[in-house]
Amino acid sequence: MFDHDFPAQIAGTFLPEDSQAKARLQKIWLSFRGFSSIITFISSCINPVLYTFAGKSYIKREGLAFMARLFEGSRIESMRKNRQNQRNQDQEKKEEVDHLRDRV
Repeated sequence: MFDHDFPAQIAGTFLPEDSQAKARLQKIWLSFRGFSSIITFISSCINPVLYTFAGKSYIKREGLAFMARLFEGSRIESMRKNRQNQRNQDQEKKEEVDHLRDRV
């Protein structure tokens, strides 16, 4: 089964079991399933090769400075998420303390 359901398959769930429209949608889903599997397989085979060549030319053009920028962006995003998580935890603790005070 695919990670994403085909829209025809989803639409079919809302139709009665004996409906002609549901049977038609099932045929469409089955025919496109094979096609989409082939496209996915080809893409999975070609993408690593394309990214390898594209990456090499980018490294030659930009040098390794782009790696520093890449990791800098990752570090900033990580720090932002950590701060947000800490705020959420602090808020939860405050709500818990307030709830306990209300009970007393």
